[in-house]
Amino acid sequence: MVLRIFEIESKEKAFNKIGETGADERAYPYLYPKMIHLSIEIKDVRARDANIIKQEMLSKGGDASISRDSYSLKNGVGKILLTGNLKCYLEVAKKLRIQPIKRIKVMADEIENGMRNYLSEPLIRVRDKAYKKPLIMGILNVTPDSFSDGKKFIDPRKALQRAIEMQDEGADIIDMGGESTRPGFTRISAEEEKRRVIPAIKKIVEDGRVKIPLSVDTTKLEIAEKCLKLGVDIINDQGGLQIEKRDNDGFAKLVRDHGASIILMHNKKIGEDTMFEVIESLGKSVGIAERNGIEKDRISIDPGIGFGKNVEQNLEVLSNLKELKTLGKVITVGASRKSFIGKTLNKNVNDRIEGSLASLVYALTQGAKIVRVHDVKESALAARMAEAILKKQY
Repeated sequence: MVLRIFEIESKEKAFNKIGETGADERAYPYLYPKMIHLSIEIKDVRARDANIIKQEMLSKGGDASISRDSYSLKNGVGKILLTGNLKCYLEVAKKLRIQPIKRIKVMADEIENGMRNYLSEPLIRVRDKAYKKPLIMGILNVTPDSFSDGKKFIDPRKALQRAIEMQDEGADIIDMGGESTRPGFTRISAEEEKRRVIPAIKKIVEDGRVKIPLSVDTTKLEIAEKCLKLGVDIINDQGGLQIEKRDNDGFAKLVRDHGASIILMHNKKIGEDTMFEVIESLGKSVGIAERNGIEKDRISIDPGIGFGKNVEQNLEVLSNLKELKTLGKVITVGASRKSFIGKTLNKNVNDRIEGSLASLVYALTQGAKIVRVHDVKESALAARMAEAILKKQY
């Protein structure tokens, strides 16, 4: 006898493993929900609600950790930690929906939707194509002061040559930016950003040799509009549709009207509840996008590595990236050459390729599907290898 111990992390893997035993296919849908075991943490839960949820979890074979004060109904709100398999959660959600308290009904929907999203494999649609494989997004900065490649590609002819080179190296998307966001950067006017980015995009589009989708990294509505009219396919919004004093609804409608895709990035200072705060903020961004008519499969979320976060928070977000799957969107990660790598490894900006590749591969194992990179050739090869390994999980 030989024994293996492993985790079932998806419906696909569960079905494959059940199939290996020779079980009747009609049994698959009944068996797999019992095989996927997950934990859910919910914050700001009232003591009375926590007790109701714990009893329902226990009745269905799960359990819940609640504060000592919750048992005596003393505390106002707190966290509750649930543990159980998928079957347990689905059954508990049904029971919670018949409770007379509206907030518990809402919680039931959140549990069920979050669980289904977490176990799904969303696709991102760009132009008329839906992508399942990991996508390499090559960074092409047409700025004089970017932390990694400032001044190199300001000339539209050089930008074109780099775009062609990245395409040849394995890039799936080219992400162009005209405003640096390096630490200590200075905001530029729309006119200056337009002067930098528009000629480069025109050059690439008119030349015609670059066949892969183009993205523009901008927070300015008028820049986004001009780029979309030129044929850009993706708007990479570092503000996540939450920039103060900007018409965020108008920004979203602009993307919708052009049938474009959008990347929504988290870009806020955070406190101690890192993952809760990132998930909550990105959920708000997704809500704004969908409310304004952007199609669900044209939305990607980015936790904003290096934006509003210190080294430890960046590492925490990357380590727990899979938690963002509860939002049901393709995850984009841009860790390439970031300062958290430099500080962790004590390396300067042009000597961070090993740290960048390690971050990329780990992000892919955690569910990321789009990775923004400087070193396209090396990143594309690392991603292909990681994808080959990940496929063997099933």
